[in-house]
Amino acid sequence: MFDDDLLGIDGRSLDSVCRNPEDPHRVSDELLRWHFRQSVFANMNEIYKEPSGKERFELELSARLHGVG
Repeated sequence: MFDDDLLGIDGRSLDSVCRNPEDPHRVSDELLRWHFRQSVFANMNEIYKEPSGKERFELELSARLHGVG
């Protein structure tokens, strides 16, 4: 499941050097999207098994995606 942010990295952005479109070694958008999907899918089944799983899942996404878009 989604754990507490013990490392203090929740909501942080990648350094701009990692996202520079001119840099051939940048982190690809495709890889970042894949990573996000995997992290959500890995937690989704566990959350859905809970008695109020669907509601909790919506709250988890809302809390983590504030300001995205």
